Amino acid sequence: MATVEALNPALARAKPVRGLWGDAFARLRKNRLAMVGLVIVILLFLLAIFGSMLAPYSYQAQDLKAVVANANRPVHPGDARHILGTDQLGRDLLSRLMDGARISMSVAIVVQLVVLLIGVPIGAIAGWFGGRVDNLLMRF
Repeated sequence: MATVEALNPALARAKPVRGLWGDAFARLRKNRLAMVGLVIVILLFLLAIFGSMLAPYSYQAQDLKAVVANANRPVHPGDARHILGTDQLGRDLLSRLMDGARISMSVAIVVQLVVLLIGVPIGAIAGWFGGRVDNLLMRF
């Protein structure tokens, strides 16, 4: 019994069929700038998750020695203890940035959940009923 590929050699050379997500990821992998962006987003996401464990200091802890040492400078440059420096109250900027990334990521995730929980049902109702209901829901 002959196989389909033996009967039609073009099928043997055909690429395997990919789904929508497989095709999108294949195109993403080909774009180097998009891959760099993906790596940066993943690193920021991991930093937001594990930032409190990786931060050198608490985001609210003050280093009063850094305040006194940098009193005459408007911008406090980094040193061995504070890589990005401190603010005017002696709080470590790297630790505060890591905590801010966690808060920002939390807000972004909550916003997306709210959009899904509100937008999907309204869109489904508008699509199901159509006509005047669709018009009413999509304008307001």
